[in-house]
Amino acid sequence: MWDFVVVGATSAGVALARDLGGDGERSVLLLDCRDAQGGAAPAVRPHVLEFDGWVAAGAVEWAPEAVLPHFKQCEADREFGSLRYHGSSGPLRLWRSPEERWTALDRGFRSAAVEKGHPWAPDHNAPGVLGVSPLAWGGLDSVAGIETLQVEAVDRVLLDGYQAVGVRVLANSAWQDVEAKEVFLCAGGVATPGILQRSGIGPADYLDSVGIRPVLDLPVGQGLQVHPQLRMVAATEGTAVSGGPEENSPGGMLARWNTGLEGTASGDLMAWTVNGTGMTNGQGGLTGALAQVFSRGTVQVAGPDPVAAPWVDAGMLSDSLDGYRFRLLYRHLSDLAARPSLAGCLREPQDAAGDAWVLDRPSEDLDGWLRSVVEPMGDYAGGCRMGSDGDPAVVVDGSGRVRGVRGLRVADSSISPTLVRAAPLLTDVAIARKVARMVAEGISLQGVGKKP
Repeated sequence: MWDFVVVGATSAGVALARDLGGDGERSVLLLDCRDAQGGAAPAVRPHVLEFDGWVAAGAVEWAPEAVLPHFKQCEADREFGSLRYHGSSGPLRLWRSPEERWTALDRGFRSAAVEKGHPWAPDHNAPGVLGVSPLAWGGLDSVAGIETLQVEAVDRVLLDGYQAVGVRVLANSAWQDVEAKEVFLCAGGVATPGILQRSGIGPADYLDSVGIRPVLDLPVGQGLQVHPQLRMVAATEGTAVSGGPEENSPGGMLARWNTGLEGTASGDLMAWTVNGTGMTNGQGGLTGALAQVFSRGTVQVAGPDPVAAPWVDAGMLSDSLDGYRFRLLYRHLSDLAARPSLAGCLREPQDAAGDAWVLDRPSEDLDGWLRSVVEPMGDYAGGCRMGSDGDPAVVVDGSGRVRGVRGLRVADSSISPTLVRAAPLLTDVAIARKVARMVAEGISLQGVGKKP
């Protein structure tokens, strides 16, 4: 029997497994559902004051001053690691393409953004910074040194009453039970709620309706959020590289700004360049997204079959403020693309459906078109929300422990009370490392779920 089993070799899962097994005193097994390791992702830090909102939602253990050290300790920032609000020795490598390797698209975007009023900001991860910046990329070290089992599928958490005792997985084409004293779910914003639901933990009436015996009635899968994105696709020239060990990763520019609308927070919109690479057949362009999201939706398993695709509806643009700001985002992207410094870098721009991009689309046609081309950006969050006792929307407590179940925690973006205003990589790793620290310190805030 393993002391800890971590489900999912995501960025959160790898970071958590490393930290849980760091002292060598406990056995840790990482269940890897992916076909390949490694790869880089945008490394954008949320503004730390966002976590005041988490506290207001009942996650009192996640105040800004409690979370910031985990962002610093998780990173090894190549350019800014010596600054007091960054880290230089963590497991997550951060880098940016140097100016001499920027593409024409990156240079054009920077010029157009500055012309439009975005200030130049060399480090978008500095506290409270808005403006246009070289996009930071991040990559975790491989799983080398971590005991790993490659699995084809994860069925459910094994329960003995209300005690987690392991995980049922498909490995080497055979179903097997992996026993553990404590199970951690880090499979991502869709897969993690799905595993809980197949385990009988979720909305009892719904689980019963799809042939799953309810064990604990909790709002798993409800309150799902994702960043709605809008893509302008075009043929672009050149591939930015960073040099050194990260030489194959793309460069890019990122802009973050405020709409200033009532009810919105700092940096509620963002946009970035996508450089054409071999992986994209030379297609790049611009992408914008709502950084702050108010809409919510659901993720539901179709039934007990672990291979069947879940039903995912994040309710993108269902909130009126999201819909209005998405229109503003379109106007902003179109204005940037029309500026001479950038227009020449975007040949025959199209929308995500493959139709020609119209720079000044009539207002009466705008909403219908935007709903036809909106896409989810990055991983989903909020399907296993964290918060305080008595809140009917809450699934886990402040240490990630599933309410009413012993030996079962969630340690990925699923526990986010609200979606952070940034790409998910850094936040996922920070969540995992904070949960690992709470485990090490013996913090347990076990709640009681409502039995069906």
